[in-house]
Amino acid sequence: MGKQENKSLRETVVYGTSVIGGKGSIVIPAKLRKEYSLQQGDTIIFIGSPYTDAFHAVKAETVQSLREQLDKLEALEGDLVKVRKNKEKKS
Repeated sequence: MGKQENKSLRETVVYGTSVIGGKGSIVIPAKLRKEYSLQQGDTIIFIGSPYTDAFHAVKAETVQSLREQLDKLEALEGDLVKVRKNKEKKS
């Protein structure tokens, strides 16, 4: 997602095009690299559906950050369940 908070999440920006090279390599357009702070050595995860021709590219560190946040939420949920059970036992 872009850095500008006032932009709509539904807005689509075309950053350029790229041709797939002989070994499957692509060049990510400079504007896109700058907008998303993509650096040499960054790992990109490609996500798609077998039912469409569309796919998305996501920085691996973004996925890792999301995973960590989900783990924290899961731990909090576990704590809430324990609190509720303790309240039920005391009632």
